Amino acid sequence: MTFVLWEVYELVAVATGFGGGYIQTEPMDLAIDLWVDSLGALAVCFLYDEFSHE
Repeated sequence: MTFVLWEVYELVAVATGFGGGYIQTEPMDLAIDLWVDSLGALAVCFLYDEFSHE
């Protein structure tokens, strides 16, 4: 969820001119960011599941 909020922040920052020109806003960048963030979230869920059973 945090990563989705970050992507929204990036878009708002660029739209308002606050971004300073360093934020990438191409659709492919958005897709890659969300894909990598989803893989990270799944990895955390997997590790939690593996190490939380007694």
